Amino acid sequence: ENDISNFSISGQRRDLNSERFDADKLILTLEDPSSNQSRILKALNYAMSIRSDLKCFHPDSPMECLSKDRSDIVVIHRGEGDDQLWAIHNMTSNKLNLSTHNKIFETKSNNCFIDCLNKGNLYDTNFELQPYDVIWLKGENQ
Repeated sequence: ENDISNFSISGQRRDLNSERFDADKLILTLEDPSSNQSRILKALNYAMSIRSDLKCFHPDSPMECLSKDRSDIVVIHRGEGDDQLWAIHNMTSNKLNLSTHNKIFETKSNNCFIDCLNKGNLYDTNFELQPYDVIWLKGENQ
């Protein structure tokens, strides 16, 4: 969580996210499957395991932000040819609707996508992102 007390003292924004940890407490917290920290770490580890298997996340793979003029959503296109992925992030506390007919989804997938992160198929051309949702879409034929 944010370190409001340290930030209040220093006034430095970097101190807001610079919580000081006690190693023993941290280990206990991470070992507790019901703690927020444990659930977050598990989700991050899962995402990184998926990411490591996708060639489009290689550092040399092309990357472009396709949502430069929007503050509600971030869409990053990774890869090229048969190895493309759209990382879509809802940056709001609201549900958002998106359409695969949007020009950002130029692919050979016939509007059928696989959500690599959440292990689901998306067959509809319109879909909904939950608040703060993240999906990694790949064309099914890729």
